[in-house]
Amino acid sequence: MPTFSIDLEYSKISSRKFVKCCFHVDNFTIGDFDQLMLLGSYELAMNDLIKRLENAPNYDFRDTSDIFSVFEVLSTAFRTGEFKLDESLQQANFSAMNTDAFFALPLAIEAFDGEEAFIFMHNCNWVFVWKEWKNKVINHRKIDKNIYVEKLKLAMKNQSSSS
Repeated sequence: MPTFSIDLEYSKISSRKFVKCCFHVDNFTIGDFDQLMLLGSYELAMNDLIKRLENAPNYDFRDTSDIFSVFEVLSTAFRTGEFKLDESLQQANFSAMNTDAFFALPLAIEAFDGEEAFIFMHNCNWVFVWKEWKNKVINHRKIDKNIYVEKLKLAMKNQSSSS
């Protein structure tokens, strides 16, 4: 299993609360820790992420394609709203409307703007797959989805006690 962690830093300007956030998978960083976000926006995005991951489809992309092809299909559907299935993914039966269920990062907050990561089952294993921002290399790690969700919940719990 990969090493997964979340960096958080809180601040307050006048009566407004802010947070900086990024995720780490092994030696890779996902997100821009220099981006200051409103705490309320961060909380909404993280709660949404947790809910999406808890309800992520258990569909196994077994024998349908390789991990990189699944990533590209989900990425295209997420960005364009068009779920174009190649022959190997025809049986998946997903629409572009629910590809966000596989998206593994908080949505609509500055720190993760432009970042792409998905979590899905491939050959009986959950995998976390992301594209590096700078060089566009796609990486993947086997992951225990429940542990990932618990780490997100713990970060939210720790945030509540810090703010």
